[in-house]
Amino acid sequence: MVAIVGNGLIITTIPQESQPPHTIYFFLVNLALMDVICTVTVLPKVLQSLVTENTISYGECLIQMFIFSWVLVSELLLFSAMAYDRALNALVLTCLVPTFINDIMTVIADMFLTGLNFLLTMTSYDFIIASILRIRSAEGKKRAFSTCSAT
Repeated sequence: MVAIVGNGLIITTIPQESQPPHTIYFFLVNLALMDVICTVTVLPKVLQSLVTENTISYGECLIQMFIFSWVLVSELLLFSAMAYDRALNALVLTCLVPTFINDIMTVIADMFLTGLNFLLTMTSYDFIIASILRIRSAEGKKRAFSTCSAT
């Protein structure tokens, strides 16, 4: 709920700025929108599965994973565009940086942001799997692992 409210504030506040819009504001609004889509796509079904004894159908799981994957890929592309925009702004401000160095900086920034996003995602999956493996009963583990599988 906090994520939706916070991102909703970003989405509604930034376009109402009286100053001329900067490209970073455009990127922030789109990033907030993608975070809302990601949260609304996955979280309700996960919470429902944890509270009640219910499963998700194979088709629903595929749709959910498609939307979730699409949003994550879009975020990676947005991070790449943000890094490229920042590199271009630095280039415009200095006007002394050769194009080759700018291209290298852009690639390094892209690799760093993509790697960081991947590591954060994998870390969250590690915590989830570790939490599931700490469940003592086999039935509890089965229920936790089957939240996104066909029954």
